[in-house]
Amino acid sequence: MATNVSDKNRARYLPNATVSVANPSLGNQFSVSFQIVGAATGGSAIGVATRVDSIDVIVNPLAADTATDTATAMVAAGQPLYDAAYGAGEYVLDNPSPDVFRITRVNGTFLWTEDHASTDVTQSIQEIDGNHLLNAMLHEAQVQGTGRPARYDDGFDIAASIPTDNRETVVLAHIMLTNVTGGSVSARWRLWWFYDIVGWVNDQEVGIRTVTEASGGGVQEDSILVSATGAKKMAIELVDDAGAPPADLGPGSWLNALGVVAN
Repeated sequence: MATNVSDKNRARYLPNATVSVANPSLGNQFSVSFQIVGAATGGSAIGVATRVDSIDVIVNPLAADTATDTATAMVAAGQPLYDAAYGAGEYVLDNPSPDVFRITRVNGTFLWTEDHASTDVTQSIQEIDGNHLLNAMLHEAQVQGTGRPARYDDGFDIAASIPTDNRETVVLAHIMLTNVTGGSVSARWRLWWFYDIVGWVNDQEVGIRTVTEASGGGVQEDSILVSATGAKKMAIELVDDAGAPPADLGPGSWLNALGVVAN
């Protein structure tokens, strides 16, 4: 069937189409699950914490609290916070298994998962399902050079949802530095593109960027809209700890990176 001029003009005003670089299917966006690992030492300044949809759920484990104890306590502490902030019935917090803590948005819309952390010496928390994990180009990266591509198989394929006349692909690179060390941390990162014949090249306009979380107990974001004409793949590299390069990020800090194709 022929496409008339009116149809072509209407296509200009279609809703924005975005897709994750790392996981084009987008995955589970309305629920996130965290697993508690190990028994607690107790006595840490922050304890175990998550931040989802702008709500901080924090539990300070006691000495010898098991993973099940802490996962159960996270539900008990978090449910009233979500009910108070957004109304009863909007979110359900539960334990799908004894050591797992889950947050679900009942109406099935997007959950904004920023990060999670534990400052307990022997008890940790890790994300095991959800939008943040499934779409990460870097997830809890600490070792310098993590994400640096070495061959074609590395990195992530990119494809624009809406073709452009100049074959340009626009990507939002979203970097998050988590820091629960108690002191300032700075991390350096850079972006790579893959081109046929040439191979992997640095984005010269982005260069090496530095993101700093100075409070010692938070998440700092660094987002930038980038573009490439003709690139087939992209990668994001944790270069090093900017405070003492070349060095890894120390215990209690890590880098996450998401990428969204924005055209």
